[in-house]
Amino acid sequence: MQSQTTVRISAPPWLTDRQAELNSALTDGGGLPPGIRVEFDDEAYAGDALETYGRWLSEGRTSPTIMVMDNPWPSVFIDREQLQPLDPLLAESLTDRIREEYLSSIVSTASDDDDTLYGLPLIIDLPTILYRKDVLRQAGYTDSEFRRWSNDSMSWQQFSAVVEAGMAASGLDGFLWQGAAYEGLACCTFVDFMSSWGGAYFGGYENLFGPVGDRPITVDEQPVVDAIRMLRTFMYGPSDDAALDGYAAISPEAVVDYTEDESHRSFTDGQAIALRNWTYSIDANGAEDRLGDDLGVMPIPYEVSRAESKYGPEIGGMPAALGGWHLTVNPNAPTAKQEAAVEVLRAFHTPQVRHHLFESYGLVSPVPDDLTRDEFREADPLGRYADTLQTALENLVPRPVTRVWPPQSDAIATEVNAALRRRKGPQGAMDDLEQRLREIEESVLSPTSTPTPTERSGGGRTESAGPGSSGTRAASGSTGSGSSEPTTSSTSVGTPTAERATDVANEDGTRAGTSRESAPGFGVLAALAGFGALAWRRRRRD
Repeated sequence: MQSQTTVRISAPPWLTDRQAELNSALTDGGGLPPGIRVEFDDEAYAGDALETYGRWLSEGRTSPTIMVMDNPWPSVFIDREQLQPLDPLLAESLTDRIREEYLSSIVSTASDDDDTLYGLPLIIDLPTILYRKDVLRQAGYTDSEFRRWSNDSMSWQQFSAVVEAGMAASGLDGFLWQGAAYEGLACCTFVDFMSSWGGAYFGGYENLFGPVGDRPITVDEQPVVDAIRMLRTFMYGPSDDAALDGYAAISPEAVVDYTEDESHRSFTDGQAIALRNWTYSIDANGAEDRLGDDLGVMPIPYEVSRAESKYGPEIGGMPAALGGWHLTVNPNAPTAKQEAAVEVLRAFHTPQVRHHLFESYGLVSPVPDDLTRDEFREADPLGRYADTLQTALENLVPRPVTRVWPPQSDAIATEVNAALRRRKGPQGAMDDLEQRLREIEESVLSPTSTPTPTERSGGGRTESAGPGSSGTRAASGSTGSGSSEPTTSSTSVGTPTAERATDVANEDGTRAGTSRESAPGFGVLAALAGFGALAWRRRRRD
């Protein structure tokens, strides 16, 4: 009788909820040997997954064998030498294909400065605008226009006019997006809006990942301010004291409290015409029992083209904040488990499994060429939008993850949200943000001053609709009214928030030993997240 090895995979609920189906795909399509059994669990995702992984690895826990990580997380553990390098485990032919075929910017987030690979990219995630064709037809728009928008999108001013017409024809809410004071606003949603105006946190693309303390801080420049003024106009209309001329009131004021979950749910329930969200929402809403062919998808609109942008050609035009997830290997796992994990990674690497994740889960392959393949384009519903997803791929903007990103992210989310809530004017909020970011940057140069990230407080478990932004830290700080009170504490799609008990066990039920000092909290871990980011800059997509 053939012996069997069990490989435990720690993964978010959007994978674990359908593990029987995924196991079949790994075996039948991916060629996983019959002697290897895969078990998925979402234990780490019942709380702060990043913190939980840090605790498990620091305590020497031998299980799980494979950990699914959001794309900023591997650099945390690479710097701490707490992930298993994959180059010694995988065949050179496989690692070469990963480096050659996979999206370079997502590969780089799981590599060190010497190009050693620590994670196999599982999926990438792309933001787009979802909209209801059925409603816009009532407003007089046609299928030929929908086809044009799928690649060319439009200006924000035109977009607001289109949505306003749909609102008048239907009585529905207009445009939903994520405006809550949380990581997702800083790393992703506001990156889309700001970049579409030609604005940036740190000037040109080459400054995204440093050098910290020696790069420009440009959040107080007019394009960034105008992006906030546009959003204020969307929410409050032309009577707002910061309103821009020519833009319609198309967003409910409630968006200042929205993360991905709330905005997705409202759109899916039929309450709105348009939504900025990730690809899981396309898969859900494009299903035949939802909107089906009446779901339209377009790239993020823009106000300043790449050619016109001060920081072009990478910033401006139709931006898409990069998201994605990796498969990483626990270095504390026994040799036999790691050897079995190699077979699991090989199975995930196969085109058949990538196609299964695309077709059945609505998850985009990290291999860009897959979007050109017939079997992917024929997959329903996501394949219908392959051209739009390709356009997003060509306009990627990564989050500026460095060792000071956690406190900077808190500052950005707090100040932008304060401006959206009208607690501060757009220019005043961005002036304050410029000062806060500069102080954080300068603290790196001072031996007596260290930026301290804000740690999260626990809460009940929240449901994950699907993969998306990793941001789960709620920002806190000045509200602009002279008081110091926390702003909205919210959770994004990708990672629920709730603190976990510290007791952990190995797969055989014994208490894990401690290979290092006690595990650091989230703030310390996340502050290390940017040390691998310079490699990303070197190998970003042209």
